[in-house]
Amino acid sequence: VNYEEKKEDKLIKRNQEISTYYHTREDNNQSSKKEYVNYEKEYINQK
Repeated sequence: VNYEEKKEDKLIKRNQEISTYYHTREDNNQSSKKEYVNYEKEYINQK
């Protein structure tokens, strides 16, 4: 259970980092969008 919680915390933290990254960028290029979409898929698959 601890492992799962830690894993989830890391994912949430990473998600927040990506969101912050988006907000600080003026233009969201294709590669950053792709990175986010891929990350989102990973997160959903790991649940």
